[in-house]
Amino acid sequence: MTFATLKTTTADWLNRSDLSSQVGDFINIAMRKIENSPKHNFKYMRSYATGTFVVDDYTLTYPTRYKAIQAFYVQDTSGKYQLIKKTSLGHALSVWPYITDYKGFPEMACDDDANSQFLIRPTIDQTYTYNLYYYAYSAELSSDSDTNWWTDNYWEVLMYRALVEASMFVKDVEEAKAWMVKFNEAFSDIIDVQIDNEWDGSPPERISDYVV
Repeated sequence: MTFATLKTTTADWLNRSDLSSQVGDFINIAMRKIENSPKHNFKYMRSYATGTFVVDDYTLTYPTRYKAIQAFYVQDTSGKYQLIKKTSLGHALSVWPYITDYKGFPEMACDDDANSQFLIRPTIDQTYTYNLYYYAYSAELSSDSDTNWWTDNYWEVLMYRALVEASMFVKDVEEAKAWMVKFNEAFSDIIDVQIDNEWDGSPPERISDYVV
């Protein structure tokens, strides 16, 4: 289903001609809220980037639409790929507090959200190749011909959640609750097949109902 078709279908269900021009915004808000949940990393969000660290590097800019690390490997001088530990900013700086005085093979990476980058500790001492597996947000739907994983596979989930957003926009809480029930029913079908637990070793977690 294209973005144009999804907008038309959602507008038909909403049945509010005064909101027709805002339906696209409601759909994108819905998608972002679903993907923003820290409890949900979907398999389709898996992405990959590779590059090179050089001497004195201690940061790495986030990839486009980065959400979270799945796994971070760096190739050592013997050619072996070493898994870099994902940790907190505070912990990384407590272990290696001085940027210029601590250099070596990278052991830790942490999110520096304020600067949209990873902090790498210790500071890089020579050239290394890295392989970053991560989760990325979907690009915002914009052109009428746009499609993505949601519109191709679970367009009704986006539609129901967009209807929640539209109802809240006009402050119709009861209608929003009714659409949320439909959303939760549709969303529950995704949990077992799309929530990614491959890297944390945990069983699939069925998250109870979203709240408005």
